[in-house]
Amino acid sequence: MKKRLLISIVSIFTVLSAAWWFSPEQVIKRRSISLFEILTIDLSKPPTTRALAVYSLHPYLATEVEVSTPTPEEANGTFAREELESAFSSICQHALQCRFSEPVFEQVSIDGKRASVELNLQANVEFPGLRIADGPFRVKLDWLRGEKDWLLERAAGEPVK
Repeated sequence: MKKRLLISIVSIFTVLSAAWWFSPEQVIKRRSISLFEILTIDLSKPPTTRALAVYSLHPYLATEVEVSTPTPEEANGTFAREELESAFSSICQHALQCRFSEPVFEQVSIDGKRASVELNLQANVEFPGLRIADGPFRVKLDWLRGEKDWLLERAAGEPVK
């Protein structure tokens, strides 16, 4: 009797855990966390090795992505996936610092094939003679459900004052 009860409890726990883990909200949160992990550059590695991170970024991006950020101004607009990959490759090779903390989620909303995430994080992005980000940022990510995964179609960030 005790053995059956224990098996039932473990089975119920497993089913509930799987339902939570694979829920769209949790998938979007994990996808957002992974995106910022990819964008965080390990400067202890040589630039050519860092540039390989571009291949990890590819499956996260929609065909076109709209970017909105206070600096640099030329980083604003709608860009093809390939343009963003090229820009990220350049960042990997030239940045003095590019780090993002783990996001703190404020809101996750899902409406069918679209999802929106609002989060806060620490951003530190620096190039020779130019500090783009240094401190807390509020970020909004808009995701579109693709054939296999959620794809980033819009990213907007602004410093928290």
